[in-house]
Amino acid sequence: MKGHFSGGYVLAPIRPGYWEYRPVPWDPFAFTRPNGMKIVLPIPFETDMASTPRALWSIPGYAPIDMEGPALIHDWLYQAHHDGREILGFGASNRVLGEACEAYGYSSWKAWTIREACDWFGKGIWKG
Repeated sequence: MKGHFSGGYVLAPIRPGYWEYRPVPWDPFAFTRPNGMKIVLPIPFETDMASTPRALWSIPGYAPIDMEGPALIHDWLYQAHHDGREILGFGASNRVLGEACEAYGYSSWKAWTIREACDWFGKGIWKG
């Protein structure tokens, strides 16, 4: 079983490459993991979408905005950690990104490469 997305949101541009996520108040964006855990994005926060190196942006699916849903879920998990409202740890948050990428339609291999990149290079962002 794959995870799935639900709910709604609006992205408001803040400055080039950055948006404010704004949930639909009566039905905020959420991702339900294959294990049944539901991650809800209940409040506004700033996002740069996927923090993909610019050299990869020309590859279909790797530009920051290409993986909008999974990037929002992942950025929310990191934001909650930074705000002291940790939902999951570093590795688990990256696994959720992989699950969300598969639910978004990415192949298992592509989802794995994205998750692995976060495992390798995301620790500095996680630590803040």
